[in-house]
Amino acid sequence: MTLALRRKEKPMNKKILIPILTAFILVFAVSAGFIIKHYTESAKQEALYDSLAEIVETEPDENVEPAEPIQYTETKTILPEYTELFTQNSDMVGWITVEDTKINYPVMQSKNEPNFYLKHGFDKAYTDYGCPYVQEKLRCAGAERQPHHLRSSYERRLYVRRIDEIYR
Repeated sequence: MTLALRRKEKPMNKKILIPILTAFILVFAVSAGFIIKHYTESAKQEALYDSLAEIVETEPDENVEPAEPIQYTETKTILPEYTELFTQNSDMVGWITVEDTKINYPVMQSKNEPNFYLKHGFDKAYTDYGCPYVQEKLRCAGAERQPHHLRSSYERRLYVRRIDEIYR
């Protein structure tokens, strides 16, 4: 009788084992998909910002006349080295670089949607990384500096410190 009970229990174990194994495989596949998406998007954003930095860091050709500064407001103009980027995205209000770090990014400001660049890149496409941005009135109380796209807390602290130095 004991042998007969053991044979009947085996199919029950398979009935439980197969759904559990299937669930683990499904969770693994979904997790792997998210990780692959994260690294793909990270590489895409890094390439985008590297190409933007290359445009800014390119030495002007002596044979070509420098671009005319673009009037941003009545009192402010866009510097000639940033005109190409400004024509790509008119929300660009500056550029931040911190020596001896990887911080070398455009600084954005959307007048209509203050937190637009929290989840959008320089190209205005949706991304979880976002882009450094300032809200409309940085000098007022409660103004925010948004370094959400930076990967390490060290880079975030350097970014915030640099923005604070600029606007003191």
